[in-house]
Amino acid sequence: MDLKDITLVVQDWGGPIGLSYAVNNPENVKNLIIINTWMWPVKGDPHYEKFSNFAGAGFGKFMIKYFNFFAKRVMKMVTGDKSKLTKHIHNHYIIPLKKIKTEFDISDDKLCFKREDIEKFEKKHKLKNPDT
Repeated sequence: MDLKDITLVVQDWGGPIGLSYAVNNPENVKNLIIINTWMWPVKGDPHYEKFSNFAGAGFGKFMIKYFNFFAKRVMKMVTGDKSKLTKHIHNHYIIPLKKIKTEFDISDDKLCFKREDIEKFEKKHKLKNPDT
């Protein structure tokens, strides 16, 4: 994409990925916005090493990419109060990842959208909370 002077926004699992990019490519990053994330090595922590090995290896990547495994299964397993992850809320994570490539016609390396496209997508799939 050859982007320069970018404002990089990182959040949750995107933090270690995006911050790693920023550290290795400081000439491309003008600003950082860091939200609810971390950046520390997982080496030596069996829990994180095991998860990283699964998510980053062939089978894990395949399951996440083609079967939306993280949003469909892992979210349910790691949600503390299962009653708070209603079907309506869970669909906010499942539907976009399920349909995003076909509806926006994008490749894996270009996840950029116009605001009006996102709003149209949310309306079509009833992702907006009716209470807001």
